[in-house]
Amino acid sequence: MDEAIYALTGLPTIEIYHDREYRKMEANWEKYTEWDRMNYIMTAVNFRTFTGLRKMAYTLIGTATYNEEKLVKLRDPTGTDGYTGDWSDNDKTKWTSDALAKLGHTIADDGTFWMPYDKFFPMFQTTYIGEARDWKRDVKKTSWDRTDAGRKALSYTVVNSQTQDVVFGIAAITEVHFMNHNC
Repeated sequence: MDEAIYALTGLPTIEIYHDREYRKMEANWEKYTEWDRMNYIMTAVNFRTFTGLRKMAYTLIGTATYNEEKLVKLRDPTGTDGYTGDWSDNDKTKWTSDALAKLGHTIADDGTFWMPYDKFFPMFQTTYIGEARDWKRDVKKTSWDRTDAGRKALSYTVVNSQTQDVVFGIAAITEVHFMNHNC
């Protein structure tokens, strides 16, 4: 998903590995709400099948707190909501008229659903976030002949006189030639 976000948007990505970050789940909630507020692109990957979830990447649409319960809003990319746990469209105890209004949710077969953050974090394995900031971009083009035994690595020196976030990326572009044969 990080490569897909970069390929589609050119944005650098952040990866949150849930198993490694489980102890920091509460601190990560603050990050998720900040990224949601900043309209960052977020996806969450599930590798297991349970509570109606399928093995795939879901769009993480937003975060909210309702009656002191932390919630995440997700969308199944196939457009069908298979989730059956707390806050699913089938959960008649959670979805009061007040909850529907305050969370702006419509119960429909549209693939969009809410779930508790404390269930989301262990159920999903990784979250990918595209940092949609006002990045200044500078591209340096070079070529690298891998057959040249003397040049096994590229080396660059970067001088940055300011304290700021800097992201480096490497893109491999291969020349492709097409041949058209008339038959």
